[in-house]
Amino acid sequence: MSGGFSIDLSEVRHLVHTLEHAEERMTRATDQLRDASFTDLGHPHLDKAAEEFQDDWEDGIDEISDLTGDIVDGLRKALKVYQELDEGVRDTLGGGDQGHVASSIGPDPGSSIIQQRLEGN
Repeated sequence: MSGGFSIDLSEVRHLVHTLEHAEERMTRATDQLRDASFTDLGHPHLDKAAEEFQDDWEDGIDEISDLTGDIVDGLRKALKVYQELDEGVRDTLGGGDQGHVASSIGPDPGSSIIQQRLEGN
């Protein structure tokens, strides 16, 4: 690498996948907490504190979940723009299919034409 900018598309795709599943897990955890009964704890103050915690937890998880969804959307857009840029550079420099970046969010077939050019190939 020549010290320039590079992006590992497979790592970005993996991050998108991880964040999507994190959002699902947070939603499931919130649903399970909502279904839990705190009235069995015994003391009214403890019951009240548990209910307040549950409300705060739900609000926080909902906010994190929304932000995670926004991050996933942003990463998908960034991947699309990078792929379009890479294809444009490839076409302009006559790179043919060499270094072509996958057109969908799936397995990364190899380094991009931009990365190859930065490496002097």
